[in-house]
Amino acid sequence: MKTVIVGGVAGGASAAARLRRLDEDTEIILLERGRYISFANCGLPYYIGGAIKEQDDLVLQSPESFHNRFRVDARIFSEVLAVDYNAKNITVRNHGTGETYTEAYDKLILSPGAKPVVPTILGADGANVFTLRNIPDMLAIMEYIQEYGANRAVVVGGGYIGIEVAENLKDAGLDVAIVEMQEHLMASLDFDMAAFVHHHLLEKGIELYLSNAVKKIEATEDHTQVVLTEGSLNADLVIFSAGVKPDTAFLKDSGIALNERGGIIVNEHMMTSIPDIYAVGDAVETTEFITGQKAMIPLAGPANKQGRIAADNICGIPSTYQGAQGSSIIKVFDLTVAVTGMSEKRAAGMGLDYEKSFTYSASHAKYYPGGSEMVIKTIFEKTTGKILGAQIIGQDGVDKRCDVMATAIRAGMTAHDLTNMELCYAPPYGSAKDPVNFAGYVIENILQEKVAIHHWHDIEKLKVDSGVILLDVRTPEEFQDGHIRGAVHIPLDQLRQNLQSLDSSKRIFVHCRTGLRSYIACRILSAHGFSCSNLSGGYHVYQTVVGKQTPPAAPCYPNPMACSSQAQAVSVKFASFLTAEQTKSVKGQGFLYNKGTRNFSGRVITENGILSEKQMAVVTEAARRFGNGNIALTVRLTLEIQGIPFEKIPEMVQFMEEHGLKTGGTGSKVRPIVVCKGTTCSNGLCDTATLGTIIHQRFYEGYRQVTLPHKFKIAVGGCPNNCIKPDLNDIGIVAIQSPELILDNCRGCSKCGVVDICPIGAASVKDKKIQIDYSICNGCGKCIEKCHFSALEGLEMQYKVYVGGRWGKQVRQGSPLSRPVSETEALDIIEKSILLFKKEGKSGERFSDTIERLGMDYVESVLYGMELLDWKHDILQIQTKGGAKC
Repeated sequence: MKTVIVGGVAGGASAAARLRRLDEDTEIILLERGRYISFANCGLPYYIGGAIKEQDDLVLQSPESFHNRFRVDARIFSEVLAVDYNAKNITVRNHGTGETYTEAYDKLILSPGAKPVVPTILGADGANVFTLRNIPDMLAIMEYIQEYGANRAVVVGGGYIGIEVAENLKDAGLDVAIVEMQEHLMASLDFDMAAFVHHHLLEKGIELYLSNAVKKIEATEDHTQVVLTEGSLNADLVIFSAGVKPDTAFLKDSGIALNERGGIIVNEHMMTSIPDIYAVGDAVETTEFITGQKAMIPLAGPANKQGRIAADNICGIPSTYQGAQGSSIIKVFDLTVAVTGMSEKRAAGMGLDYEKSFTYSASHAKYYPGGSEMVIKTIFEKTTGKILGAQIIGQDGVDKRCDVMATAIRAGMTAHDLTNMELCYAPPYGSAKDPVNFAGYVIENILQEKVAIHHWHDIEKLKVDSGVILLDVRTPEEFQDGHIRGAVHIPLDQLRQNLQSLDSSKRIFVHCRTGLRSYIACRILSAHGFSCSNLSGGYHVYQTVVGKQTPPAAPCYPNPMACSSQAQAVSVKFASFLTAEQTKSVKGQGFLYNKGTRNFSGRVITENGILSEKQMAVVTEAARRFGNGNIALTVRLTLEIQGIPFEKIPEMVQFMEEHGLKTGGTGSKVRPIVVCKGTTCSNGLCDTATLGTIIHQRFYEGYRQVTLPHKFKIAVGGCPNNCIKPDLNDIGIVAIQSPELILDNCRGCSKCGVVDICPIGAASVKDKKIQIDYSICNGCGKCIEKCHFSALEGLEMQYKVYVGGRWGKQVRQGSPLSRPVSETEALDIIEKSILLFKKEGKSGERFSDTIERLGMDYVESVLYGMELLDWKHDILQIQTKGGAKC
């Protein structure tokens, strides 16, 4: 028997390998139009972005290796021009030699694949316009970027390939915009889940132009202009990824049945309308597993299975293909997005009686470091609870949960079956209630009418309905950071004692951040006779979906805000750039706005710049989960997690507090304390670590809620070396130890060890006796115990105090108080300085300005006195308006 296979890669190559494993004697010829018979086309974008380093890693089989392993006659550069089923032969052109010949077959497998859709518009054939379907396409893109130094790319089409290309071009250093004709990216997702992808791409610097199409591409002298239905974009490089269509033009007159899109019609055995001719892969019309309807599903997994099934049937094994359910997954920068089964849009279009639920779960036990949150949207039948589809977005663990959901759909399972699944659990890998179990529990509660639910798209109607109550049961901090207009706020833990404030004649629509706390609230309300409903997915889904899905307007674009029609009607503003009120609202928590973005840098407080190994792991996880992965050091011994989106700030604050860490260090407050390493430094005169902890607890923590006229900085130096510039802080204390002379012990040595060791020349020998010039001695203590005859000993260690120092545009060195003080006095002087600033300072002025206005003599007298401490209670009651800008 002789089998000819047209096309390699997934379907054709897997069919050839399966045939050989089943039949050692059959003749197998594989014809491939291009150079590569089997390559990893899914890996092409990652080679462009640098994640895959070697081109050879993309080539899975060469003609030689395929022949050596499977005895397949693999012919490259061989294009099939026609099929004659009556004569049972095909016409082939060898592009290497130019020869055209016919090849007979007993069995024929067609695996021609699909080709990119490129619209017939002006400029689509330009030298800088590409598609990405194979290795030559990939190399052409990379060569163009390297040769012409492309800086900006426009990707047309927001499907899987388009998003992967956009991410990898961004990783390669290009600015990238995605243009998508539909209202959202990734057609397999519903709009509400695609919104999570939109916001993440915007955070990563990808521009999105949704509900927009490319009308033409115009080349100018210095750039290319991509003209859209609304506005235009400049580009150095354009890549079309607007879908694919079956590459079956050569079959037009073959007699093989094709559908209206050119897809090859096959039965469950992958046989075409012509006996002995089979077809597999992206070019075939297959069956949807759930609905039984015909569809084109160009995915690698189905193509490989179909190739195997065709080979089985040729060898007499009656294998059948039971249909595809569209299980797919994609990496989108830090997110993983996975889909299986029906979307809500598809279910609604078919008129099914369905419902949906949104659930949030951690990828593994919350107390074990490294976990992340995922959101699961589950589509299910209202009457039976049968699972129809699932969409999952998160960072870790998304793949295995979607695989479980795919298995459940294939097995016809219900929500009840999800609750009974026994899945692997250990803290590093999962939770005792796995996210799949949890999704089942929520659906089961809905089906058993333990709770009624409503959705994000119901909110606008409810906001104007005077007959209902919108109840927010989140914390005060969450509510302050953003809430639905008109919502009543009662935190969950205060609900029972405030039930009397709710009108029992009105239906109550409850929400929290994700839907869990609001479910508990609904159970409480129901037990007390209230009629209520829970917002599925909570405020987080609502906030994400109603936010603008495109970048802010730029002067050259007339109307770039091509938002979803579902989002345009929503009054909550979630703009890509934030208002002054929004940035100010989180500044006091330690989050500083990154200008020109929607992101912030969050400062994590340390004590003396020290974090334990576990605390460092928490900070690292926070940077990965909430920021862009970068952690910076600040001059005041705090850590700064960078690139945190505004909407993630409450979640990050909660995460840090759960692990014993705090954010802060900004605003018109006592700032984090800076101390040197005097405890371990050879020059250190005091235990700066312990002293720093005392000051941190007493003044940073103790005065954390006290607003001052401006920021107030404290520094501790362990010696006069001035390493951390204590004299450039609002108050700085420096440990000193002055020498005391015992001249009777001086022997008048010709070489004096004290003189030799003094770094500033304060020691000298006169008339054979050691002398110290105390006017220049800085108390470094270097000379102490350096005399072999004890002519010089150290006085008790004290602190020199500087007040009124500052950095910034007007650098000012602090003024030293007239006499050194003990540690107890130094701590009191710090507190009195804070109280003096609170009492006498004017909003917006620094402590140095206050000192200059009051006079140093007066300031010193009150700092050495006790009146300010006596007045402490009254001073702290003064209402002060802070003037710090950061």
